[in-house]
Amino acid sequence: MLSNYFFGLFHPRWDSGLSLTILNSCITYLPALIVTLVFTKRTNLVSRLPKPIPGVQYLKFGLGIIVLTYAIFALTILSPGGGLTFGVAMFLAPFGIVAQILILIGVVKAFLAAKPELN
Repeated sequence: MLSNYFFGLFHPRWDSGLSLTILNSCITYLPALIVTLVFTKRTNLVSRLPKPIPGVQYLKFGLGIIVLTYAIFALTILSPGGGLTFGVAMFLAPFGIVAQILILIGVVKAFLAAKPELN
């Protein structure tokens, strides 16, 4: 009885919308992750940064906001219809802009603190 109530709340095809959201987030951020990893390896950036790394708080907070917005958006896909997903997407859009600004501030602070590489 409880399972009928629980599964009756969600859209019968919830798997397709949820997997598309996860796939979209991977496709969106995977190229940036690859470019970042190649850049940090080629420039030897990790060894040139002081400990603790400046701006890491901004980076963590910005990335946390992005993960949280994607998690909330993915949960709204489980509801029937599409109005809730649309409304939440419109509400969460400014948080994405704030997260990108925080990430930019964190990266700039880290780059400004990096020691120059002397060859």
